[in-house]
Amino acid sequence: MYLARKHTDMSFPEIGRFLGNKDHSTVFQACRRIDRLLSANSAVRWDTNGALRQKSICPIVKTWRSRSSRDGEVKPELETRSPEFVAQ
Repeated sequence: MYLARKHTDMSFPEIGRFLGNKDHSTVFQACRRIDRLLSANSAVRWDTNGALRQKSICPIVKTWRSRSSRDGEVKPELETRSPEFVAQ
């Protein structure tokens, strides 16, 4: 949600509809949460196929930003189900 907001001109409702028919307030809160995590360089945890992973959020976002094209489109494929991030 955060990356879609930063790298496209989609509104909160448009992003929500695209990512599983979520409410615009869910997208807004998710973006705010990632902004807070980035400002504090917090670690995040997520579950990938039953394996718990943890990493600082700044390198994760930096990697995605480096993959974006010059016109702002994100190159990696968007998953239909996004992982649940939990701040440490």
